[in-house]
Amino acid sequence: MSRLLALAFISALLVACTTQTPLSDTADITPAQSATAAAEVPERPIPSDSLYPLLLAEFALRRQAYDIALNQYMEQSIVLRDAGVSAHTTHLTQFLQREEEALQSAQLWVELDPDNGEANNTLAELLVRQGKTVEALSCFAVVERQIGNANFPALINGFGQLSDVQQKELVQGVDNLAEEFPQNARLLLTQALLHAEKQEYEQ
Repeated sequence: MSRLLALAFISALLVACTTQTPLSDTADITPAQSATAAAEVPERPIPSDSLYPLLLAEFALRRQAYDIALNQYMEQSIVLRDAGVSAHTTHLTQFLQREEEALQSAQLWVELDPDNGEANNTLAELLVRQGKTVEALSCFAVVERQIGNANFPALINGFGQLSDVQQKELVQGVDNLAEEFPQNARLLLTQALLHAEKQEYEQ
């Protein structure tokens, strides 16, 4: 019986991680629609070896033993390769301000759920803070396509520290996106500032 309770507990935890949506997006959903959405969540068995680490991580969180919780979630996100667990892990790393772990977990989250706007936005901001703006560009593009309001001006940060090849790649990438989103003021401003940095004043 205790094993069944543990399974139910972990299943509920993972479903909650994978199905969270903002309150404003769910306010008009009827009970029938909610039931349909819940039925569409794919079931995935949890390996028995992962039950104890996940329970340990959750109880560690409740006791504010954050290092123990983070270590367990980091390990299990790699083992399980579940987008919900990776999202939960990424949120925890950000709460603890653990930059390297946040980058690692966000990269896995995007790998597992490449069209997720929040995952890509999180990864993009982390990459920008590490001066990896060329890599961040593709993430911001997904954010703009999925949820809009991508922080394109952040790409200007550290532009002078990039190599000539990286600068050219970033400018070309922004130019291409400007063709896709010709009315995006943030993107057009970024495009103009990058060309100004390159002293390409006509462009």
